[in-house]
Amino acid sequence: MDNRTGGAGRVGTSLLRGVVVRVKPYSEAPSPVFPGVLCDVFIYSTSTTTCGPLEDVLVSYPYSGLQEGEVVLPRGCTRQMTEVAKGILEGNLTPAQLDGDHVLIGFIDGELSLPVIVSYLPHPDADVGKAATDPIGYRTRPLETDGTPAFRKHQGVYAGVDTDGNYEANTTKAHKGVEGVRTAAEGGGYTADGEEVSSTETAGGVATSGNYTVKLKQNAKLLIEFESGNKIELTDNDGALTLKVDSVQIGDGATEAAVLGDALSTWLTTNLTVGTAFGPSGPSTVPLSSSELSTSVKIKD
Repeated sequence: MDNRTGGAGRVGTSLLRGVVVRVKPYSEAPSPVFPGVLCDVFIYSTSTTTCGPLEDVLVSYPYSGLQEGEVVLPRGCTRQMTEVAKGILEGNLTPAQLDGDHVLIGFIDGELSLPVIVSYLPHPDADVGKAATDPIGYRTRPLETDGTPAFRKHQGVYAGVDTDGNYEANTTKAHKGVEGVRTAAEGGGYTADGEEVSSTETAGGVATSGNYTVKLKQNAKLLIEFESGNKIELTDNDGALTLKVDSVQIGDGATEAAVLGDALSTWLTTNLTVGTAFGPSGPSTVPLSSSELSTSVKIKD
C-alpha cells in the first residue's frame, strides 16, 4: 500500500484503521503538498489483503492556522515497520500488541496519494497496568461509576473536569514519556509492556517532571476572582511584584492582627521607657534598625 509509488490512485473505502509506526516531525520530512507532521502507518484489517504500510500520512489537527494551532505529536510504535508487517501478516502480532497510536485514515479527494489521519481510535490495550481504583483521568477508560468526566491526558499528566464539575490538573503521575527500560529515578516512562512508570527523578532537590509553570509578559496581571467578589491580584510592576487582596487570613480561623513594622518602630521609639540604675528615664531614642525591618516585603493596612 505504498502511496508514493505507481502514480495516483483512488480508494474504494472512506476510512481505514491503522497504527502509527514512525513519526516524522516537519523538520525531518516536509511535505511539498501539505507541510506538516507526517507518519508512517501500518494499515490493519480483519482481512490481510488490506493490510500493509502507508507512508507519509499527514496528521490533521482540530485547530490549525497561520500562527495558531495545537502542538502535539502522535506516538509511534517501538517496533520497526518490517517487524510489524511480518508479524501482522503471519499472525504472530495483533494490533493490541502494537504500542503506537491507533488512528483512522482518510484520503483527501479520495486520492491514495493524499492520506491523512482524521481521528484517533481507542488503543485495544488502553490502561494496561491500571486498576479500577486508579482515578479516572489517569485511567482513560471510563467506568459506569466514573459518571461524566472530561479529561485529557499526556505522559501521566491529566487535566479536565470531573463528574462533580470540579476542574483538576493532576501531575502526580508525571513521567518523561520515554520507552524502554527506564526507572522512576531516571524519569520514568513506559515499560516494554506499555505500562507507565511515574518519575521520581530530581535535580537540585526539585522534581524534573510534574512541575506547573505559568509565564506572563512583563507588567502583566494574574487575577483570581471568586463569585463572592473577593479577589487575589498579583501584578508585575517593572520587576516588583504587588499582591493585592481585600482581606486575608493566614491559617484556618486566624484572629490575630498582623503587625505594621514602621508603625511599630515609631511606637516603640516614642513609648518604650529605658530604665537606668536610678529608675526610669524616658522613651528610647534609638529606633529599630533596618535589619529588624524587611526590605523585600511591604504591607499596607
